Amino acid sequence: MKRFTELIQQLEMSNKTNDKIAALVDYFTEADNLDKPYVIAMFTGKRPKRPVNTALIKQWA
Repeated sequence: MKRFTELIQQLEMSNKTNDKIAALVDYFTEADNLDKPYVIAMFTGKRPKRPVNTALIKQWA
C-alpha cells in the first residue's frame, strides 16, 4: 500500500504526461501481481471480479 501511496503522490505532483507515464511504468514494474488489478480497477472505475461470491460466503458463515 505504501508503494501505491507513492504512486498517487507522484501523479498528483506532476503536470507532465511523460512524468506520469514514467511513474505508472515504475509502479507496475515493481508492484506485486496481486495488487496490479486493483490499481487498474481504481483508475478505470471498474472492479475486478471477486474470487468468492456472496452465496459461498453465506454458506460458509
